[in-house]
Amino acid sequence: MGGSLLLNLGITLFLEFLILWVCMRRQKFLSLLLFCILMNGFTLPLATWAYGEWGWNYFVVEGAVILTEALILAGFWKMNLLRAGGISLLSNGFSALVGLLLTPNGFALVFHLA
Repeated sequence: MGGSLLLNLGITLFLEFLILWVCMRRQKFLSLLLFCILMNGFTLPLATWAYGEWGWNYFVVEGAVILTEALILAGFWKMNLLRAGGISLLSNGFSALVGLLLTPNGFALVFHLA
């Protein structure tokens, strides 16, 4: 795992955990944190590989991550799939937006403007 992937994982974990914690405060803090680490430890490397190595469209990759994490949330926490999808959309949308803002020419790269 390269340094860039570890930095991306750290930023993603922090941002997505904040959303999970706000949306699911009734759950124990440490349980949510561990869940977030495990879930993103699974999806972030796959998303990075699909986008970087296979050249998949950024929006297809993000959509697949949102769907996958919604299914994981719904299954693990026994919640309604619509609610899980909303939480996944919020957390991944927020971290993706921040990622684009932090990446030099991030929006240009995604929208093929560069």
